[in-house]
Amino acid sequence: MIINPDLSLAEIKVKFSDSSQSFVDLVQPLSESNFAAKKSEVTWSIAEVLEHIFNSERLIGVVIAGRKSPSENRDSNLIISQVEEKFGSFEEKFQAFGPIIPSGKVTDKQELLSSIIENREKILDNLNFEELNHLCEKFTHPLFGKLTVIEWLNFILIHSGRHYKQIERLKSEF
Repeated sequence: MIINPDLSLAEIKVKFSDSSQSFVDLVQPLSESNFAAKKSEVTWSIAEVLEHIFNSERLIGVVIAGRKSPSENRDSNLIISQVEEKFGSFEEKFQAFGPIIPSGKVTDKQELLSSIIENREKILDNLNFEELNHLCEKFTHPLFGKLTVIEWLNFILIHSGRHYKQIERLKSEF
């Protein structure tokens, strides 16, 4: 689900709304016990996957809201395709770090889904459309370096899409 810089803000909001609704549709039918169930101590429950998504996106919102600088001659489509390639493959497993690691204490399904949706709405409501191609200075992604606003927006959708597939796999094990 790629967002290109030519889309209007309304079209970007639709893509985020569709992504959020997909998570609601995927997770809502689960029982609370399946939602919080862990296959082992080293794997995440579906609740923890959603908490990780929320933690990540909350911090991305802070990065997007922070200081930005114009980016000259940047090929955002190349960066976005690199993010897609890296996160679209399940051959490589990534290790979450610091504040994006789930605590495992939040197990209320509706609370997690609502938190993700509300945070996404906040990010989009605070967007300055003229700055979509500006570099966000507050954080350097460990795999992709400094990203522009449009690249971060795509990262949110690609990253959550990876975890959507993870949740589908976890659900299939019940």
